[in-house]
Amino acid sequence: LQVFSDAELFKPFPKANRDKLVEIAEKRSWTSVTTRDKIKNDIDLINSYVMVNPYVANEISKLDGVSLDTALKIGFFMIENFPDEKSFIPKVCFEDFAFSIELVKKEKTPEMLRYLGENLTSNVQFMQQALSMFSGQSLVTAFYYVGSELTKDVDFMKYWIAKNPDLEKFADKTILALVNSKEVEVVVEVSNEVEKPTKRKRNSKKETKV
Repeated sequence: LQVFSDAELFKPFPKANRDKLVEIAEKRSWTSVTTRDKIKNDIDLINSYVMVNPYVANEISKLDGVSLDTALKIGFFMIENFPDEKSFIPKVCFEDFAFSIELVKKEKTPEMLRYLGENLTSNVQFMQQALSMFSGQSLVTAFYYVGSELTKDVDFMKYWIAKNPDLEKFADKTILALVNSKEVEVVVEVSNEVEKPTKRKRNSKKETKV
């Protein structure tokens, strides 16, 4: 009724959407016993609607019965067809490791990290991979989106500060002190490795009596 209208309460969807729905229904052999979940997860049907109304992509992903896999497919569809409409991408996509890495790779801008969920911005493996795509000032910009848990991780901060000293400003005094102390320990360990002198054997000569 909401698609085709009932001539009273509901206004029909645009003709292009109605025609696409009929086309897909015939192609999929939908009948009166076809389940709602099957229809809701038909990516061709969803994308045909999102193509006309990209602003509903996130709302569609939240419907009961729509799977995570379908939501991710909607997200990838949005990236390809509406690169400037990231705010409409299903929010669940920004909690997925693979999707988010692909997004950062495709856009190649540190600002993409601001869309990510806390579970990723505080994930060492994810952030190491994402941050490795940037350098110089873009790396500094990317660090504004690093989760607070990671900026308190001594080993993590030591690694990135070694790559760009400007990142020291993201570490509090306690963490920075620990980072520097680890560097001192390394120097001390190296300096203590003094090569021990090798003992030479004396060649003993026997006196020969004439």
